[in-house]
Amino acid sequence: FFFKQKTAYEIPKRDWSSDVCSSDLMPSIKPFDEEAVLVLASKVERLVTVEEHSRIGGLGSAVSELLTDKGVHTPLLRLALPDRFPEDYGSQEHLLEQAGLSPAAIAEAAQRA
Repeated sequence: FFFKQKTAYEIPKRDWSSDVCSSDLMPSIKPFDEEAVLVLASKVERLVTVEEHSRIGGLGSAVSELLTDKGVHTPLLRLALPDRFPEDYGSQEHLLEQAGLSPAAIAEAAQRA
C-alpha cells in the first residue's frame, strides 16, 4: 500500500494523468476480473502492470493474454522483477530499486511507454 502511494505521488510530477489501482482492482490473480480490466483498458491511453515478482505468469501475463484474446489494442507495459536470481542483497526497497521498480522508476517507465 505504501509503495502504491509513493508511486502515485510521483505521477503528478510527470505532468500527465493516471489512475493507480493495484490491490483495489486486483486483490489476487484468481479469480481474474476480466471485465474490470477491459473497462479500464477502454478508458486509458495505456496500461501498466507492476509486479513484485517474476513477470512470467503473473498479472501482466494475464492482462496481456486477455487483451490479445479480446482484440483490445490498448498498449501494455509490464514491469516486474527479471527472471533471474538477484545480483545483490539488501532491503526490499533496495532490491526494487536495483530492478527498476522504485516509484520514480515506475513513473518514468510509464511515461516513456
